[in-house]
Amino acid sequence: MFILLVAIQIHDIANIKGREKHEKRIPAIWKKAIAELAFDSFDKSLAEQIASAHGGKIGNDKNTIGRLEPDGPWNNQHVRPRFLAALLRVSDELAEDPDRAARTLLALDQVPKENEIFHIYAGGLHSIAPEISSSSVRLSFAFNEDLFLKPLGKGDQEEYLLDEIYSRAVKTWLECIYCSRFFPGFELKKVHVEILIFAKPDGDEDQIDQRKEHIRFYLEDDGYPRIGDAQIFNLSKDIGDFRGGGPLTAQRLIDILKPNEGEKEKKEASDVKNTGKKPSILDVVTGFFKPKNTGDAQ
Repeated sequence: MFILLVAIQIHDIANIKGREKHEKRIPAIWKKAIAELAFDSFDKSLAEQIASAHGGKIGNDKNTIGRLEPDGPWNNQHVRPRFLAALLRVSDELAEDPDRAARTLLALDQVPKENEIFHIYAGGLHSIAPEISSSSVRLSFAFNEDLFLKPLGKGDQEEYLLDEIYSRAVKTWLECIYCSRFFPGFELKKVHVEILIFAKPDGDEDQIDQRKEHIRFYLEDDGYPRIGDAQIFNLSKDIGDFRGGGPLTAQRLIDILKPNEGEKEKKEASDVKNTGKKPSILDVVTGFFKPKNTGDAQ
């Protein structure tokens, strides 16, 4: 337990210099920040190994936990480094909730653009619960519909919220399957996802929030194992053929939530294709006042 607690404390310590390859910088940061605590060198080495296996690659190999010893002695105790590393890694993957979102900045619409989607995702994930009895993890979200209608900032790019939920769900599923290899006697092999979408509030504080959509799906590899096949529409029939109409893509969700918005976007895309530019407000205004042809159509 002591080694696991130390590994938990240090596993993200190198984030102080950025997330990129932070798991590889743990020893250097430990040396500068924690050296005065005078840890036993064996304690330090084992905790570093366990913490460093919570992500990243060794060369081109993502199997960082498999590089650890399966078990061995430690201070007259029997320890299982792979099990401890898997426990830390899956716990880190599931450590997401509204407390990680800058809710005040979200309410004021002042989250930096490049971090927008991360805070919105965390703010809407109201429940994340492993269920050992069903070998599954349940992710439950709740959002206002307007968050699905436009792409959100993600680094120097943009992405739709639905696509972010999909990619994070697949990552959670893969991490659970991988870590389960090192759990004795139980496994996590399914991910259940539930998304509640509410109509945008109209400012009436007494109005009860109106639920507009309820999306449920789960990820489970229930057939012959598919090497490298992590396309979410191939993993979940629920969204692969949503209500019998094909894949539930971000654009299709927009069409469901706001049918007119979908047609508007298609028209604007057509205008851009035909004229080479998106119509401006000036184009719309001048077009409105432009005299119409009143000649005889016959």
